[in-house]
Amino acid sequence: MKSDGLTLIELLVVMAIIAVAFTVLATGAISNLRGTATSRAQTQVKGVAVAEMERVANFALYVDSTKTAPSDKYAFLWYYTNCSGSTLPARCQGSDTGKGTSWKIVSERNDAATGAAKYMAEGQLLIQVSATNSTGSSYAITKRVSCYDVYPAPKTTAPDPCPPVPILVPGGVL
Repeated sequence: MKSDGLTLIELLVVMAIIAVAFTVLATGAISNLRGTATSRAQTQVKGVAVAEMERVANFALYVDSTKTAPSDKYAFLWYYTNCSGSTLPARCQGSDTGKGTSWKIVSERNDAATGAAKYMAEGQLLIQVSATNSTGSSYAITKRVSCYDVYPAPKTTAPDPCPPVPILVPGGVL
């Protein structure tokens, strides 16, 4: 006998196949939405960290043109001189719980473990910034700032903001 319609069994099989297909599609879509949300959170926290890095680096690179003495004129010299050792002054570190950021500026004139001179020919600061957002995404950036970043063209043997440090050579000091 020939039938013009679908039997109940055939209809149930078709509905089961469609349900499985929709489940697979929905699972993929949900996974993509989660991935997008994670990427958005990571991009946001990276943007906050980069902005904070620029802000903190400006502390170290600040030049007060109203001052004449290099130690007063260039903020770099203050950070280079005071931000070393195991205990840093408050001006060398900070945090902002509202933005979820923390930072510190460390002078690399001395090795933290041995106290020995590290970069004798050039003053360097290590700036570290980290940011965390409410979703738990975090991002950390490290940047080295040199005295030459403040004053890139030396007038004589060394530009004003570069600390006067001896250059170590085999057999003595130059």
